[in-house]
Amino acid sequence: MEHRVTFLPKGKKTSVKEGTTLLEAAMEIGLSLRHKCGGNATCGTCRVQIEQGHENLSPVNQREIELLGEERLAQKFRLACQSKIKGPVTAKIPHWFPISNAKLED
Repeated sequence: MEHRVTFLPKGKKTSVKEGTTLLEAAMEIGLSLRHKCGGNATCGTCRVQIEQGHENLSPVNQREIELLGEERLAQKFRLACQSKIKGPVTAKIPHWFPISNAKLED
């Protein structure tokens, strides 16, 4: 089954198979989110804020709790490398977050 994922602020969209991570979905459409650790949940650099569909992601895991903390989790931040898609999701890439691909600015 495929699900729609939208990345804000520019509304970049894709459809991905269930179980794909947000990081994989972003990379699939050319958004190179920083992920210093290679997507292994050791750095926290791939964080995104979930605007819609928080319930359509895999549950928060222990590494996310440790790296993001309760305050960011309460603000619906997730690690893109750990967030597996189970339904439609809209994720916001924070304006202060470095993105290494100009496609976000189209």
